[in-house]
Amino acid sequence: MSPAIASTRDRLIPYYDRRTGSLAEERVFESAWMAFLYEHPLGRLLTEVCLKRAAFSRLYAWWKNRTASRQQILPFIRKYGIAAEEFESSVDQFHSFNAFFTRRLKAHCRPIEGNGSSLIAPADSKLLVHACAQDHVYPMKGRAFSLADLTGRGLDTTAWEGGVVLVFRLCPSDCHRFCYVDSGEHGPVHRVPGCFHSVSPLSLAAGSDVFGGNHREWTVLATEHFGAVLQVEVAALTVNTIVQRHPRGGAFLRGEEKGYFSYGSTLVLVFQPGRIQLDEDIVAYSATGIECAVRCGSAIGVMGDSP
Repeated sequence: MSPAIASTRDRLIPYYDRRTGSLAEERVFESAWMAFLYEHPLGRLLTEVCLKRAAFSRLYAWWKNRTASRQQILPFIRKYGIAAEEFESSVDQFHSFNAFFTRRLKAHCRPIEGNGSSLIAPADSKLLVHACAQDHVYPMKGRAFSLADLTGRGLDTTAWEGGVVLVFRLCPSDCHRFCYVDSGEHGPVHRVPGCFHSVSPLSLAAGSDVFGGNHREWTVLATEHFGAVLQVEVAALTVNTIVQRHPRGGAFLRGEEKGYFSYGSTLVLVFQPGRIQLDEDIVAYSATGIECAVRCGSAIGVMGDSP
């Protein structure tokens, strides 16, 4: 059993902090509730019948957009040690919890690293890398999924077989705005309707079909340095909206904001074979099932030499 899976049962997830160069532990968000919803028979029934439905996420979003939800902001910041000094707006300017959740950060707090041939992280998140063999991805925890599943079978994914799949898991305490990893252009964003399972490791370990069953949006980015990149935004429990800056497509710049989530979720980037060379620490820790903490705009690899 991998250390990542073992620790999940203890409600702690080990991860590698690239900023400190050491291992750390993330406490599963609302772990008691997540354990009940995905491990207890009654909780699993409640999740299937009610909580994974879009109506529940809409109701949750309605509450988080009300002025009364502002009282939850400061306790949340203190509990998760969020750096309020990085916010573009002061805490007292947020009119609701959701306004805080979809906050922008000061530009200098997330500088875009390297040159155009450097691959950057699209969001503050925990990164895990997987190989894609014969259109299937076999994660170390959770159920396997295919590239065809990701796109709702709306795209011929043959060109990405044998490539690399990067899964960026955004925690509820992370800033939920995400950027483009390179300059280029893309067509319209495609939506695949689905349910709203949690993307928590407890949900994945319980076998939830997050990557093939959750609501998601995908597009193919025609990038300058990395070729055709398949990007998929996966909605999650209580995520009522994925906001896209260019829903009908168009040109974009490296580091430009692509959109944001309204609560914790996941980004998936799929690269064709030979297009990227990831940093050694990310590859090494992913091989053991341990995620690496990355920040939006930070360099995580370079352009491959054998596209």
